[in-house]
Amino acid sequence: MIMEKLAIRSNKELPARAFKQWTLFVKSANAQIMATDRSRWRLHAAANQDMDLQAWYHAMFYQEVYRLRGPFWFRDAVLPQYRQSYDLVDNALTPLEEAALAHVLCSPDTTYGDVAGQMFVVQAIVSPDQFSLFQQLSAQGAQVIKCPRSGRPAKKMFRFSFVEGNIYLTWKGKFGNQGVDLGDVSSVVGGITTDVIKRTAQASRSDCYLSLICAGRSVDLCFDNHEDREKWLALLSMLVEKEHGQLSVESVRTHLDEATSFESLLLFASLGKETLTPEKRNWLCSLQLAE
Repeated sequence: MIMEKLAIRSNKELPARAFKQWTLFVKSANAQIMATDRSRWRLHAAANQDMDLQAWYHAMFYQEVYRLRGPFWFRDAVLPQYRQSYDLVDNALTPLEEAALAHVLCSPDTTYGDVAGQMFVVQAIVSPDQFSLFQQLSAQGAQVIKCPRSGRPAKKMFRFSFVEGNIYLTWKGKFGNQGVDLGDVSSVVGGITTDVIKRTAQASRSDCYLSLICAGRSVDLCFDNHEDREKWLALLSMLVEKEHGQLSVESVRTHLDEATSFESLLLFASLGKETLTPEKRNWLCSLQLAE
């Protein structure tokens, strides 16, 4: 009986061990080809990442989403057919998407992917209090006094709107909705700094003024108190830096030496060119060319 049990156990273990050895051999024999296929799949995603949100996701997280066909690699993965666009926000959406976009102002060609991408990035770079203000301005808006180039200052409803994926600070003016692309803003400054504010400013409230400086114009605001001005100043300054690709993320920079040159280039391309010194950027490019 003991020998019979040993024989039965041996008959079960031998095929399992043989199958495991065979799969390990096949996996080892195809390791180099599999690595080439994974690299090809990643490059395909990276080539489309500026036009498609899913492609950006695949390029950044290729190790997690690259799919093997079967228990081990035996043929090339199918290259995704990136659409390079998403359904318009006024088309059929899921209940979650409708809830997210119900009160957000978007241009007709703005996509859900555009808005979701901006929300995700903003949440990652600002503090919780700043993100709460960003959500309020995206969904509801806030009343702030606007100082015009001519006429008297008046309260207007300001909010963030999304135009082709870009963030605009918008308000309702004489000719309908007006706004400024934060990507066109060169700086955000507080105090009595522009000629427009100087024309109507009260010196006793100098810490309540804020200006968005653009080429040839400025958007000048006056707040009820200094605290509100500081919240807007911090949020708008961060958003303008993001739109210009000038964010410097030190916590991410520390992982540079642990990543491959290609991964580093992808990472810092998404964070903005200013996150790297010219010397470090040239070094990474030379490594990529060598590969």
